[in-house]
Formats: sequence, structure tokens, C-alpha cells
Amino acid sequence: MPKSDTEAASTAPAIEAAAGRQSYLREAQAYMLISMPTGTSTIFGAFQAIRVSQGIERDIARRKT
Repeated sequence: MPKSDTEAASTAPAIEAAAGRQSYLREAQAYMLISMPTGTSTIFGAFQAIRVSQGIERDIARRKT
């Protein structure tokens, strides 16, 4: 049974809203994936922090002597 023009017009905003939500979620997910650090970069950052902290400890030890 074909839908009347009124029924078709009333479902159009709902379809557009669903498409808008889908688009927003897709964009949010892409942003999350791009901005999330990878395991490799996280590990590299940890090693950098260790190296910096060791340098700070050496500087403090030199100042005490």
C-alpha cells in the first residue's frame, strides 16, 4: 500500500536526523582514531620520559657536590 504524501513528508525529517547522527558519529570516531596515540608512540614517549628524568637526577646530584 503506497504511502500518502503526508506520511512520506513526516518520515523525511526522521531520515535526515538519522543520517546526521550517523555522519556525526563517523566523524567523531575518525577524530578519536587520529588523535589516539598508538602503542609505539606511547612506549617511545615513556622512554623519553625516563631519559629526561635520569638527566634531571644527574643535574641534581652534580649540584649537591
